[in-house]
Amino acid sequence: MSMSAILRYNFTRGLSIDQCLEEMTIALNNGSPHRTTIFTWYKEFQREQFHSGGR
Repeated sequence: MSMSAILRYNFTRGLSIDQCLEEMTIALNNGSPHRTTIFTWYKEFQREQFHSGGR
């Protein structure tokens, strides 16, 4: 599974950036993305929701 798919899943679950980072750090240890990376992906997902009418 790709990192973006995991991040999208956590986003759709309603996890905050910090909650997402915490879960990924527990699961992936050193393989976890940086908080800034998660923030960037979350902003992209929010833009997609806005452009698709909130779906």
